Amino acid sequence: MIIKYFDNFNGVWQDITGTVGSSLVITENGFEVLQLNKKYIVGLTQSGTDAPLVTTTYFNTIGTITWTRLGIGNYNGNLTNAFIGNMPKIEGSIGMVDSNVIRYFSLYKTDNSNVNLRTWLSDGSTQSDDILKETTIEISIY
Repeated sequence: MIIKYFDNFNGVWQDITGTVGSSLVITENGFEVLQLNKKYIVGLTQSGTDAPLVTTTYFNTIGTITWTRLGIGNYNGNLTNAFIGNMPKIEGSIGMVDSNVIRYFSLYKTDNSNVNLRTWLSDGSTQSDDILKETTIEISIY
């Protein structure tokens, strides 16, 4: 049986022999018995014309994503060749931020190195900044 683990210091997957890997894989008698996908689960906050800021890292086996602001309610997450493979679109309500105003976001892959994050008011047509308030996002690569 070979078990690989995530080395937080070096930021890579390694097996017990120190060989670098790209995912968590457990094999037994030459057969793969378990492979876990990579995940990035963080809390993001965004204010004014600033780029989103990671305020809490809950789980990260992808690497450090660099967030930039492209325009009002439009942000880019970049990490070179980190998003190879399939990745589901993640979408949902952020919840009550101001009195009775619900905020929304969508997150999707644009290419192998970038994801796009958009935020808007509850009317669904007005993109807006200042929506992300310790908002948890999750990116999974399968």
